[in-house]
Amino acid sequence: MTAGQASDDGERPDRAVDGIIILSAMLTGLAMTGLVPVLPLIAREFAGSPGSDYLTKMVVSIVGLSVMVAAPFSVVATRRFTCRQILLVSFVGYAVCAAVSSMAFSLAFLIAVRFVQGVCVAVGVTTVLGILGHLYQGQARDLRLGLHMGFSAVGLFFLVPLAGYLGDIDWRLSPLLGGIVLVHLGLVLAAGRKLDIRLSQPAQSQVALEARDRAAAIRIGLLAFAIGVALYSPSAFLPFKAMAIGFDSASEISLVATVAVSTSAVASLGYARIRGFLGIRAVYLAGFSCGALGMACTGLASGHVLLFASSAVMGFGGGLLVTNVYADCAQRFFGDAQVRMTGIVKGTSFAGLFVGPLILQVLADATAPDAVFYALAAMLAGLFALMLRPDSMAQEAAEGG
Repeated sequence: MTAGQASDDGERPDRAVDGIIILSAMLTGLAMTGLVPVLPLIAREFAGSPGSDYLTKMVVSIVGLSVMVAAPFSVVATRRFTCRQILLVSFVGYAVCAAVSSMAFSLAFLIAVRFVQGVCVAVGVTTVLGILGHLYQGQARDLRLGLHMGFSAVGLFFLVPLAGYLGDIDWRLSPLLGGIVLVHLGLVLAAGRKLDIRLSQPAQSQVALEARDRAAAIRIGLLAFAIGVALYSPSAFLPFKAMAIGFDSASEISLVATVAVSTSAVASLGYARIRGFLGIRAVYLAGFSCGALGMACTGLASGHVLLFASSAVMGFGGGLLVTNVYADCAQRFFGDAQVRMTGIVKGTSFAGLFVGPLILQVLADATAPDAVFYALAAMLAGLFALMLRPDSMAQEAAEGG
């Protein structure tokens, strides 16, 4: 099979390429959640900084802003450079930012470095998703997409607790876990010329989206943004919720995130079978219902057991939704449009990580910290209800192309 031919029978173009596809999503997850267990420790060290309550949460949410800005422009990079060149630069940049983050002397500096790291992971992983859509279609694509998301959660199952344990020694050790990108860098080098492909046509050769496709692009972009707000925002608030009910160390806080990523892994790894059985719209419904239940129970939690249980339900719903929205995008768009839309979906979903905590912090300050989780539960319940309407925007976005 030559580059550019899509496989529907599971044929591998290369083991190293498949390894990059399957393992790269953990870089996004690590950039987003790797410092979550140590946020209270970072807040304590920089407590004297002006606006430290907001800036501490920005350490996590800034990754959402950089992904939002950079991911949609990945198509420009894939037009000018080969996938191999893009991945080499992105992964090296990610490693450098991980090392520099551990030396942060202020919240502003840490946030700035994290922004650059988010740009690296946005361009790199969006390119990887473009490679996936370029080489595979149908069941073979869905299987690898599920593995892509699932192995991210499996990796975080080990890395997030490790970040917590390292944080109990010194929070500056936790960012160094980003060095795992050296494994991905090795796979890019092993793949060699098999990644010397370009995913986008020259600008003058691109075909504009038809009106129907433009409408679908807007709808799925809005849906991805809503999912991003609902699923990614809690990472900035869960550590403080855990502390409020008796968790007293970074390693204990990391266990809450570990439960969520473990059930997310189950959902993602089983995605191809679940979607084959339920259909794409029903998967959205299942994900929204699990997410709403998990958020509501998180707000109600006053002890360890309920917080762990709610995290498990929330993680399972998140695993379904994130994988499903990328599969929805891959099913609807092809060629250059698929690269553009994958970047837009990634960018709009991670916009939720940036916008959500800023708005929700205002809500928490005005009411109570648990109001954050009740608001997110209501939002997910609203998306569930919207999906049920036969003439709804959400249902149209969920229908197969």
